[in-house]
Amino acid sequence: MKTNHVKTLRDYDAAAVMPAFKKLLSVASINQAAAKNQKRFYRRIFTPLVLLWCLIYQRLSKDHTQDEVIVHVKSGAADHLSPDPATPISQRIKSESTAAYSKGRLRFPLAVLKTAIADTAKSVQQTMPSWHGHPVALLDGTIFIVRPTEELTEEYGTQSNQHGTNYWIQIRGVGTFCLQSGVMTAFAEASIKTSEQELSVKTIAENGPGTVLVGDINFGVFSVVQAARHQEEEVVFRLSPARAKKIAGCALRPDDDLIVVWTPSRQDQLNEGMSTEPIQGRVLCCRLQCKGFRPKKIFLFTTLLEQAIYTVDELFQLYGRRLHVELNLRYVKEQLEMGELTSKSPDSVRKDLYSGFLAYNLIRACMAEAAAEEKTSPLKLSFTRCWRRLRPELIKLRATDSPEFIAEVFRRLFLRLRKCKLPERKIQRLEPRAVRTRPRPYPVLKGDRKKARKQYIQKLKTQAARKS
Repeated sequence: MKTNHVKTLRDYDAAAVMPAFKKLLSVASINQAAAKNQKRFYRRIFTPLVLLWCLIYQRLSKDHTQDEVIVHVKSGAADHLSPDPATPISQRIKSESTAAYSKGRLRFPLAVLKTAIADTAKSVQQTMPSWHGHPVALLDGTIFIVRPTEELTEEYGTQSNQHGTNYWIQIRGVGTFCLQSGVMTAFAEASIKTSEQELSVKTIAENGPGTVLVGDINFGVFSVVQAARHQEEEVVFRLSPARAKKIAGCALRPDDDLIVVWTPSRQDQLNEGMSTEPIQGRVLCCRLQCKGFRPKKIFLFTTLLEQAIYTVDELFQLYGRRLHVELNLRYVKEQLEMGELTSKSPDSVRKDLYSGFLAYNLIRACMAEAAAEEKTSPLKLSFTRCWRRLRPELIKLRATDSPEFIAEVFRRLFLRLRKCKLPERKIQRLEPRAVRTRPRPYPVLKGDRKKARKQYIQKLKTQAARKS
């Protein structure tokens, strides 16, 4: 019967994708996430197990195209993932087309990738030291761009200014990263018209109770603190000078540490289904002095009320480490090349994002294990240098390799990763957030390409008519 050829995702062991995942992924939770989708998979070449690996490989490879995945699978590198060893995947694929893999991506549940990211983050966080018994999550937002296909334009909309409609479609994303290890713990995306504060509410819900959230001035608003309280989490957010003065009820001086009650105003946007009661907390003020610059006041709001435990100096030092979240987002967009995505549908874009974050967490997990053997922080290791050494090793490992061989590969690999330390600079570098543009022989294309093509054809016809 046909039902004999039907399997659910629960029949596949996601941990067999690669040996490194055996320590990181909770197969039970992934199977549970897949069962919630109630999807059934016929026996195809691209089974859920093969698809999970191909999504990760597509981001780890230098060429992130689907055609590169087909080349990888036909080479026999994924034969050990075949449900039937007698007929390897490389022999079953007859075509060079990417259609089968593309359709398999569409069938693959996005919830499985989200669950895998949460599991890898949880596995790494359990090995990291806490901050006064709290896990710390750094909160920040960024923008990804995609090309304006019809589906993406309908899903995310377009952006316009005084110069006209922007060609690129912008996707706003907000994520949280573990302070100690750098792994991503939660992520949410939406149209650029959606605020970071609104998206942060979704990411906050995915972090566990007791987590301390650290965010910049953009998140120092009542709605974000309200969401954190609803999830039983703590916050350390920077405030604007005007909001700090309003909450404190007076002008703040350096080293001030005031117990306050934050009452929402009429202008504050509130979250539905959450308590609107005032929030008790502390407003802190610190005067920063950097040689060669004018002194500057920094204001923080925190719901950590114990002044003897959470001192002013410790809280400002904690906020100072918020810079790591911007570095993490830079690694995701630059090293993993996720700043510009090439997918043409919203579902494919989301799977590209989450599979990229899963690959990023895999790299961070290996860095954390290497740093643990050195008894140092994984943040002292260079992500870029570790990524260059990890990628070829992770791609070539197979689940059928002997445990002794895998252990020896990782032993040598971790020895190399421990040496990839960041330089200890005595002088802090201050660089402007600007890039140099390279000279181009052709002008910049603005507006719609179809209109530009018609104008160019008309120009050629005019030139030909003049010559005749």
